[in-house]
Amino acid sequence: NRGYFAGPVNGDWASAIEDYKKSIQINSSYPEVARALALAYSKVGRNKEARELYDQAIAINPKDTQAYYEKALFLEKTHDASGSLEAMKKSCELGKKLACTIVGFNAAHKH
Repeated sequence: NRGYFAGPVNGDWASAIEDYKKSIQINSSYPEVARALALAYSKVGRNKEARELYDQAIAINPKDTQAYYEKALFLEKTHDASGSLEAMKKSCELGKKLACTIVGFNAAHKH
């Protein structure tokens, strides 16, 4: 995927955004592309679009542990701690072990 090589590999997030947008126009049923575009938007500070795309990825596949996990990380970076924890808990409930570890660590350090 050209978007992957443009963004995460080469840091050209603007090109990655264009490539991911084209992919979504062709077929919007892949949560992986919505998540990738969300990440690209977040890297250039387009947080509203990023959040919408994480929600879109979850709507496409409500059992996508990675979508909840990535949304949680994004929300943490945008200072939405409660939203982040909620998404991380959902990822854990769906079986992502790393999310469960993070949720457990968070709970242990609240006391």
